[in-house]
Amino acid sequence: MDAKRRKREADSLHEQSSINAMLPHMSYMYSPPSIPHMSYMYSPLPPISHMTHMYSPLPPISPYLSPLSQPLTNAYSESYLPVQHNPVQPVSTFARMATERQTNNQIDLFFVDMQGRINVMWVVGTGNWQGPVALTGPNTASPAAYLVTERQTDNQIDLFFVDMQGRINVMWVVGTGNWQGPVALTGPNTADPWGKLVTERQTDNQIDLFFVDLQGRINVMWVVGTGNWQGPVSLTGPNSAHEWAKLATERQTDNQINLFFVDKQGRINVMWVVGTGNWQGPVPLTGPNTVHDLASLETQRQTNNQIDLFFVDLQGRVNVMWVVGTGNWQGPVPLTGPNYSNSGASIATERQTDNQIDLFFVDNQGRINVMWVVGTENWQGPVPLTGPNTASRFTELVTQRQTHNQIDLFFVDNFGRINVMWVVGTGNWQGPVPL
Repeated sequence: MDAKRRKREADSLHEQSSINAMLPHMSYMYSPPSIPHMSYMYSPLPPISHMTHMYSPLPPISPYLSPLSQPLTNAYSESYLPVQHNPVQPVSTFARMATERQTNNQIDLFFVDMQGRINVMWVVGTGNWQGPVALTGPNTASPAAYLVTERQTDNQIDLFFVDMQGRINVMWVVGTGNWQGPVALTGPNTADPWGKLVTERQTDNQIDLFFVDLQGRINVMWVVGTGNWQGPVSLTGPNSAHEWAKLATERQTDNQINLFFVDKQGRINVMWVVGTGNWQGPVPLTGPNTVHDLASLETQRQTNNQIDLFFVDLQGRVNVMWVVGTGNWQGPVPLTGPNYSNSGASIATERQTDNQIDLFFVDNQGRINVMWVVGTENWQGPVPLTGPNTASRFTELVTQRQTHNQIDLFFVDNFGRINVMWVVGTGNWQGPVPL
């Protein structure tokens, strides 16, 4: 079944998007400019043929050597050597991961192993990584199931996934206690076991969970405080998106959150809600055939009042769109040339410093790449952080801040190993190191 699903996804990445009924007209707030043009702050740069000092990758670090037998690039390298006697467990190269901060000094990494068990790994401060530890029994989820996390309360984090029966499940932990669940929040056949889930905090005490159901409708579920989960409630009609469509969310203003998805015509759409009001949209931000209907979307706050939306178009170019305050959406603007990546490639973003954000993706040579922007200056890169054939161009990338000045990047390599790369401040990138 997993082999069939992988083939189905691979085949689907080359299908032509079908034509569906037109969506609601564009509102003033979200109408893109009539002729997209390059702004100074997003003008793409010529290809960079050499590594910059800031992003130069280091020689591969073997995780099987002890600190005494191998020179370390810095003190943090030791924290990524696997715990003694902890075997490296291979996972699917399609494995999806999620990360969350469990406590002030502990981050968790979640994934599904080849036996269909939800696993957790964790690190406290800059210590050694611990785990993996299975949180469920086998055949709980597909080895390629999407996972998503959110902080429900100050001391509780939740983990969501779709099980093999198509039910949306939640697991949770309070403080450093035992993990609870999984508990099904819906009945069977609600979503595809490979369907993507995304979460966002709508208000101070309410979190929302979004997914596409088997009828292609965008749905929302929500919980207030530690109350009962509500929904699901459909936000669109049927056939609005593919059941495997990638969703993304971001807070546009203090009291407005946005939900992004690609419809079956290859248009990027936005929906939004202000406070606890009614959901608005969807409204297309691009024309048809901009992206594949299974393209990944990723968002990040570039400045206090600007958010960015990233994707890879059908020409294999990494693109950015952006909005300042409640103004009109701008773009899309390509940040790379054509055929640099693939329309189905995963994208991840993270804030490296207070005024710098990074964008990560896998290019068509299987290299992990980084692009970055400081403030509202021009985008820099892309710069490869690894050699070719490091990872599948469809591998999932996830990021997390490990300490106040260190960010981590996780991915699964072509051998099915979970790897970490990291950077401290604006120093050199370290790794990758298999965990």
